[in-house]
Amino acid sequence: GDVPESALPFLKAIRKAGPTPSKNLTYAMLCLGDTNYNHFCGGGARVDKALQKAGATRVFDYGTADDGVGLEIVVEPWTADVLPFLAAAAARASSSA
Repeated sequence: GDVPESALPFLKAIRKAGPTPSKNLTYAMLCLGDTNYNHFCGGGARVDKALQKAGATRVFDYGTADDGVGLEIVVEPWTADVLPFLAAAAARASSSA
C-alpha cells in the first residue's frame, strides 16, 4: 500500500506544484499490488488522488493489477488498450501543435 521509494520525489513534486502547472497534464494509471497485503494498490491511489487534486486529468480507466492472482490478468489487456489510446492522443496533439 505504500508509494514506492523511487516515486516519492514525484509525489512530493506533484503536491508542491499545485494546480497551475498541472492543469494541462493528462495521465493513465495502472497500479500494481497484492490483495494478500493491507491497502491494496494504496500507493497508486495516493498518486492518483494527488494528480487529480493538482488539476491533472486521468484520460484512461484506472487499473489495478493483483499479484495475488497474477498481474498479467489485468496488465496485459490494460496495456494492449492504453498504448493505442496514448499513441492516438499523441498524434492528435502533434497535429494540432
